[in-house]
Amino acid sequence: MMMTIIIIIIIIIIIIIIIIIIIIIIIIIIIIIIIIIIIIIIIIIIIITVICF
Repeated sequence: MMMTIIIIIIIIIIIIIIIIIIIIIIIIIIIIIIIIIIIIIIIIIIIITVICF
């Protein structure tokens, strides 16, 4: 009985860790995408101002 409880606890901990890792990865990806979008917008603005002047 004790062993099954320990195994279940271990499995739950592993699942929680995996979920946390996935969430962190998703957040990092979102941040990277936002940074890329901002950089692209800045580049476009610079190009437009250069073309205008």
